[in-house]
Amino acid sequence: MPSPEAKPIAAWRHYQWPVIVIALLAGHAFIIVGALAVAAAMIPAAVTAPSGYEDALGWDAQQAAKRASDSLGWKLDFTPLDFAELNGDRRVQLLLRDSQGAPVENAVVELSMYHHAKPQDRFVQRIEPQAVLGVYEAVLPLRRDGLWRLSAVAQRGEDRLLVDEDLWIEAPKP
Repeated sequence: MPSPEAKPIAAWRHYQWPVIVIALLAGHAFIIVGALAVAAAMIPAAVTAPSGYEDALGWDAQQAAKRASDSLGWKLDFTPLDFAELNGDRRVQLLLRDSQGAPVENAVVELSMYHHAKPQDRFVQRIEPQAVLGVYEAVLPLRRDGLWRLSAVAQRGEDRLLVDEDLWIEAPKP
């Protein structure tokens, strides 16, 4: 005759493997969610690019401004010079030309840049007109090699050039 203590053990055997499988799946989900939370909080590259939502809201106005900018025919050439400051900042030269290749004088250039590996470290700089026509210089914190996002607005009176491009920037030569 079986003892009364044997029944609970037999009942447990029917649920043993489903409970183990469910516990393993729950533990796996917990580990994945924890790893994603740590990655989002601790890894800088896990941050999304700035102002994506605001840009999406103003898409139509942005496209109209881009068409007006393209109709000007202006061109902005961004060149980091081979000289680095003591703190690692780089001197850059911006050449602003009109549709005929002549320098655009008395324009104000406002640029915003960030490295794709650290989109939260965005910097903005305003560059006033300089003595050499069409040539604008600034010192920027370009301390990393790699892919940088450049957004610039060059404005002279009512004319506005909008530039959005990715640039590969190398380290300065020693």
